[in-house]
Amino acid sequence: MNESDNKKVTIEDVAIDAKVSIATVSRVINGFSGVSSDVIERVNKSINDLNYIKNSRIRTFDKKNTYIGVVIPNISNPYSSDLVKMVQDTLDNFGYNVIIMDSGNNDEKSVDSVYKLLNLGIKGLIYLPTHHENNFEKKLLKLSIPTVFLGRKIGKNTNFVGCETSIGIYNGTKYLLSLGHINIAYITGDKKSEVDIDGLNGFLKAYNENDLMFDYDNLLYGDYNMDFTESIVKKMLLEKKVTAIMCSGDIMAYGALKAAKNLGISVPKDLSIMGFDDLPISSVLDLTTIAQNSFSIGQSAALLLDDLLEGRKTTPQEILLPTNIVIRSTCGLCNN
Repeated sequence: MNESDNKKVTIEDVAIDAKVSIATVSRVINGFSGVSSDVIERVNKSINDLNYIKNSRIRTFDKKNTYIGVVIPNISNPYSSDLVKMVQDTLDNFGYNVIIMDSGNNDEKSVDSVYKLLNLGIKGLIYLPTHHENNFEKKLLKLSIPTVFLGRKIGKNTNFVGCETSIGIYNGTKYLLSLGHINIAYITGDKKSEVDIDGLNGFLKAYNENDLMFDYDNLLYGDYNMDFTESIVKKMLLEKKVTAIMCSGDIMAYGALKAAKNLGISVPKDLSIMGFDDLPISSVLDLTTIAQNSFSIGQSAALLLDDLLEGRKTTPQEILLPTNIVIRSTCGLCNN
């Protein structure tokens, strides 16, 4: 079945494909005994082939159901916590009860979190994908309840709320170029993530408009991890000379700042560093960064979900919010 097909896959579809009864499919899904191994294998193959979400145990929704599920990759991340707070505050105003699940940026735990929420009978879902794409997330497009994705878009025809990542990175890179930096390193999170690809495209666009050739040896993947980013930036700075580092996340910019400090490199005298997010700690560190408003993104996601639940919106919606550069002390004129 084509993943772009919007038809919701039902337990009946699985039964027909596997050539068994609906009761047998239910027994396999719920782990009951009395089913032969070859039938179990056949049913599971149909489930995977059809991208069926195993939600047969979901309770029938009624008018009193007010539960909304929220799955996030890391509640300790300031961006995620701010975003979720606004989601919860906004949905509280509409009388919804919010159940928050932290997947720990783990694909398997993310899957388990969604299944638990479905079995609790949630009325709608707000989902922040993990940093790494996985096949399960595409199955979420088949859910029979309204689902809004945040941060990273999953597939086409998706309800999505995020920021103008490409434009933000483009403007940040233009700012560094205006300071005279030509040899800039770019640190992004993941090779395959659509939002990371958009950010890299924005970075390269600024380079191309200035008739500059980017050295792809200066492209690093920090996995949105501060310690890992610190290690790869240390290695890079010991091997080559760059005058500025553009990071697609503040967490990675913190790692770059630590690497520079440990190597005795002065910021911004000898090295300029820019982040993306404008997390609360960034103002304490006086980090120049590109701000995305997590509170506005959270509010927009909650409002969109309410519109979907109330039938005011029936077609897939994409909301992209603007970014802005917050100039602080970690970027300066190029002295080389």
